[in-house]
Amino acid sequence: MNVKKIADGLLDLIYPPRCMVCLSIIPLELPRWVCPDCYGLLEPITGHSCVRCGAPVNGGQIMCEACSGRHTHGFPSGNRALFVYDDIVQRVIHNFKYLNHPEFAEGLIAAAGDSSLSIDADIITWVPLHRNRLNARGFNQAEALAEQLSKATGVPCAETLVRVADTQPQSSLSIHARADNLRGAFKARRGADVAAKRVIITDDIYTTGATLEACAQILAELGAADVRGFTAAVAIRDLLN
Repeated sequence: MNVKKIADGLLDLIYPPRCMVCLSIIPLELPRWVCPDCYGLLEPITGHSCVRCGAPVNGGQIMCEACSGRHTHGFPSGNRALFVYDDIVQRVIHNFKYLNHPEFAEGLIAAAGDSSLSIDADIITWVPLHRNRLNARGFNQAEALAEQLSKATGVPCAETLVRVADTQPQSSLSIHARADNLRGAFKARRGADVAAKRVIITDDIYTTGATLEACAQILAELGAADVRGFTAAVAIRDLLN
């Protein structure tokens, strides 16, 4: 047994793994992330999905209804979502973000299965938090997701963006106000190198795509060859509003 396995075992004894859904302690002899009572409640997106937002679609469709009539600037060129943002996934992401469970980033990727690891990129980055929100929360959920995706796929992970404005939460705004809210909110991190690279940018939820688009535009200006999103969930009800 190597040192890491020993350390992980000791941590499990001190901080036993908890179910991402209900937060109950999972016995060490059982699989991680979801307890027996909640098993099967998390249903990953499989099969065909919208090329823009990642929402599930019928086999003959390329885009979902919401995205087919919506104009974009070309970046990001699409998004991969692991789950639909239903009541169960909403609970998991709440536990992840607000109840100090950064380890659930690994659990979300694991619960989505091997299909979540099918990415074609040169670098993984993330949507940054403003320092005020980062200090209050203790970690950036998008960064945690990027780190775990990098660990699982072997694609390198790097910080490329900085959030310079502490904007209103996007969830409180209409679809038209969200883009205005983010204008000037991000800038390139000094030394960021994405020129001619295929970039994956992570976030927790794809709602209208405004946040990913604002970040992707900056990466495109830095010379990225392609920018695609990777989110834990896609909020279909927000897309349709």
